[in-house]
Amino acid sequence: VLEHDLSVPFCQALEELGKRAPTDLSFAILGDRPADFAAPYPITGFSPPHEQMGRRAVHLLVALLQTAHSKHSPVSQGRHEVLPCIPFPGATIGPPPVSLAG
Repeated sequence: VLEHDLSVPFCQALEELGKRAPTDLSFAILGDRPADFAAPYPITGFSPPHEQMGRRAVHLLVALLQTAHSKHSPVSQGRHEVLPCIPFPGATIGPPPVSLAG
């Protein structure tokens, strides 16, 4: 998984190495595709819910500050949350190469 601003140089490096996605490897970007995104082919990716992530982070921080000296604070409980990322289609994810598949 790459940040979108690394995807174009990554595609260029793949080309220089004679590699291509998804034939030789699979990759995706994490984050929204900018309007001026200019990759050589459609890159598969996932768009995280930024607003929801921020909201949950603030709630967690408030809870942490309110219970900072408690053994039951969210951090001492190993708190984490999974939020859904919206996938967007592309051409960079596929099955493993035949030489690695079996």
